[in-house]
Order: sequence, then structure tokens, then C-alpha cells
Amino acid sequence: MSRMFMPANMAHEDALGDALLTTMTTDFIADHLREYDQLYNPSPAAAMSLKGKSAAGNKSFKKNASDISSASSSNNKNTSDIKPASLETVEHRFTWYRNKLRSLQHQFAHVFPPAWNVQYRLTFQFLETTARHL
Repeated sequence: MSRMFMPANMAHEDALGDALLTTMTTDFIADHLREYDQLYNPSPAAAMSLKGKSAAGNKSFKKNASDISSASSSNNKNTSDIKPASLETVEHRFTWYRNKLRSLQHQFAHVFPPAWNVQYRLTFQFLETTARHL
């Protein structure tokens, strides 16, 4: 297809180049799934050593798994026995993801062209991370 007649959404991809497009979407996905890993990673040490932590080393304002487990143990003794990697958390994991995806779709509806498949790639990475946790 001639560049002169290229649709506008394809022009974005062409202007950015494949490497930058991949880096942008990969960083976006990693950033938005970091909270999930902190909440559900069975190894708190692994959750804290995730690649892609902020370059400045700032502490995140998001709760981590140890904060949640200590809060839940003081509130409900039955849920304190559930481990993050257990099958009992699968429904909670997918509920978290559905809410996150809806929020991102609303916030970034006009940022990423559909051809970039960001929602698909986000879902794929979520499923890979979940499989690794379980």
C-alpha cells in the first residue's frame, strides 16, 4: 500500500517503528500488571524483584501481598489460610483482571489504535503470569 494512501491508524505504527511500538506496549502492560503480581505472586520476594520497577526506586502507593494478608488475617481467620497460589484465589484473580481491563479500556480508549492489540497482549500476559503463579 502506498504511504500516501495509508490509513491514519497505520501511520502511527509506521512513524513509531516496530521496536518503539513493542517497547511502549510491553512497558504499559508490565506497569499495569505489576499490581497483580504484588497481590497474587506466591513469593513476596519474587513480586518485589520484578523487572520494570521504577527507575527512581520510589515505593509504590499500591498495597503488596504482605499488607493484604496481614489485614485479612486480622479481619477474617478463614481467609488467612488461603495461599495466593491456591485455586481458591482464581475467581478473585479473574475478577481483579476484569475490573482492571474495564478501567484501562475506559482510561485509554483513544490512546492505542486497535491494530496494536494492547487488550489482547495484556490478557495474554495476565494468563501467562497466572499460570506461572499457580
